[in-house]
Amino acid sequence: MKNIKYAALLILLILIGAFMSSFKPHAQDAILKTDVLIVGAGPVGSLASNEFSSLNISHIIADKRSQILDAHPRAQSINARSMQFLLKHKISDLLRKEAYLGKEYFPGIILSDDFLPDQEPLKLSLEHITPEEESLSPERELRVAQWKTDRALRDKIEESSYANLMLDYQVVDIQDHGTHVETTLLDKETGREYLVHSKYVIAADGAHSFVRNKLNITTTQKDISIPLLNINFISKDMEEKIPFEKAYLYYLKGGKTPAATGPIDNNGLWYAQIVYPEMDEYTPQEAENLLKDYLKIDFDCSVLKAYVWHMRANIADQYRKGNIFLIGDAAHSMYATGGLGMNTGFGDAQNLAWKIAANLQGYGSEKLLDSYEPERKPVALENMHASSLNLRNALDMSGSVKAKELPQMQADAFSKHASNPERELGYFYDYSEVMPHVSKNGYPQEESFVALAYPGHFAPHIWLDESTSLYHQLGSQYTLLCTKEGKEAEVAKIIAKKLGVPLQVIEVDSEKLSEMYPAYTLIRPDWHIVWTGDSFTDHFEETLIASLGNGVFEAAH
Repeated sequence: MKNIKYAALLILLILIGAFMSSFKPHAQDAILKTDVLIVGAGPVGSLASNEFSSLNISHIIADKRSQILDAHPRAQSINARSMQFLLKHKISDLLRKEAYLGKEYFPGIILSDDFLPDQEPLKLSLEHITPEEESLSPERELRVAQWKTDRALRDKIEESSYANLMLDYQVVDIQDHGTHVETTLLDKETGREYLVHSKYVIAADGAHSFVRNKLNITTTQKDISIPLLNINFISKDMEEKIPFEKAYLYYLKGGKTPAATGPIDNNGLWYAQIVYPEMDEYTPQEAENLLKDYLKIDFDCSVLKAYVWHMRANIADQYRKGNIFLIGDAAHSMYATGGLGMNTGFGDAQNLAWKIAANLQGYGSEKLLDSYEPERKPVALENMHASSLNLRNALDMSGSVKAKELPQMQADAFSKHASNPERELGYFYDYSEVMPHVSKNGYPQEESFVALAYPGHFAPHIWLDESTSLYHQLGSQYTLLCTKEGKEAEVAKIIAKKLGVPLQVIEVDSEKLSEMYPAYTLIRPDWHIVWTGDSFTDHFEETLIASLGNGVFEAAH
């Protein structure tokens, strides 16, 4: 009898535990506390999450969506610099396996008036990397649908003990109290609300950012608004009906307005965009009819989604308000021409995460946090200008001139828009108080990109052996790169420990490395150089302090 009572009690306790584990109390009963809240789990927010995990910072990343959107490829190009960021988190190799178009596809654009067989199309390669530029990065640009990037980043988040991923939670209120930020999250499934207390909030919630609007941060429009009709469709015979070779993208200039189409994968998933559509809404059948009219071919077509959206070039008038920061499209939205939007956002995440971590861990100052906007906003403005130029080059391709008869200069300008090493790899930081102003070139480098081991510049890539790049050795802490032996490495460690700064020392005896780097190079956690020297003096300590916003660079000039 006694055993039966114990068994019944045990069953009761198990049932109570199961009930409590599935019960989500109301916001007034439960306050979630974390160091950082990231709003938005798209690729930029997800990269920020992975950055914080690598920095040992506990955080919540919340998204109003319950799952990754995979009906439209959205950003399809990850540039070389972004691939370097993904290499850091061991994601670049995974994504390379997910790239959906093989070597049988022409890596560029086929420009034509339509798909009639009597056309003489113009082939425009998107690969403009010279043999010399091949050595600039261990990673190359990758063409892959954004949802695959999302999934790779999401998988890493779910492996982390520092990240709490909350899907299907929408921000409905946010209040900055100075000492902390209170954010109200609505559980869309249950209708319950939760209050999150965090030291900082990062808004990665897109071009229509709720957080940005709630904070009354205004935006400035930098160019015209362009309406686009996006059509996502399945076609099993599209490639057979196109009278040209397989390619990444087909740009058609013979219709009323320009149009583009291209494969998303090898299984018949396609997308198309028509500039300046005549209506604001299209049924699937209307979209199919319009698309076939533009392409001038009949093909099997099942439209998954058709919608009109407005492509804009907007930038937030401030990137920070109190303890809340904007990154990615919340800070800047730009034309999709050139694949610069997501890639610019990746740079934001890489720049901001370590600065917040340094502040939370006690060795970074408010001045370091203030440096986020002056370092990243000029990059966004330049990329917005480039995307606007790319758009105008694309629109200029339309008209009465046949594709094959276009001036070579015009064709070259159009073809280069998606591959620009100078812009992707050549930007540097020379605008903030935590970086010495000693850059030798103006931004951006116009003619050809030359990797420079100068303060403000991204640490140049060097192969340490046949398969190991310097980037494989860099992590999420400060790095002192030494190209000659000596006691200075131990001195640097002592100084960093005294300041509470995580520092690794890499000593490499390499003639090739010595040709690129001076004897000593101090590299920030975002892999930008902050100090170089041929001799190890007290400037190292002074510069390290100044780079964290706790001093000045007077002696470092």
